[in-house]
Amino acid sequence: MEIAMEKLLITKEQLDAQGYYAASHSIEFAGQVEIAPALGCVKFRGSLIGSMSIFAGAGSGIKAGWRIEAGDGIEAGGGIEAGDGIEAGDGIKAGWGIKAGLQILAKTIISTKLRIFAGLCLRRVPKLEETTIRAQRVEGTVCYGKVELLPAGTQKAAARK
Repeated sequence: MEIAMEKLLITKEQLDAQGYYAASHSIEFAGQVEIAPALGCVKFRGSLIGSMSIFAGAGSGIKAGWRIEAGDGIEAGGGIEAGDGIEAGDGIKAGWGIKAGLQILAKTIISTKLRIFAGLCLRRVPKLEETTIRAQRVEGTVCYGKVELLPAGTQKAAARK
């Protein structure tokens, strides 16, 4: 028996002239969120939350005013940026950089070709634990944030402390 997976596909037609998702302020979707390739930076005024994975094709990045959260992994051909935290039940991979106002948490890997910043919140001074970059493995240049490596084989997602 095959179980159908719900999928939300975001295309150019759903973006306004500035690249914001026009259908709603935030997305909280029970399933996989996929952003079509070659859209540049796709922006969300609020949060982007998917119960499964969030995937942005080559030439597309993700920027949320609040947080980005996925039950599985988050992957973008471009960069990944959130005003608050970024959290994934599996890994976080970006073609460019990863930037968060608060912590970046993943179960397995946080990976980018360029730079990683956590705790760049401008509305208040973040607590030390809110600058955490936590995963089993971190690949990329950590420019700001405190790296905490999880032991290999960690079964539980890297939940906030």
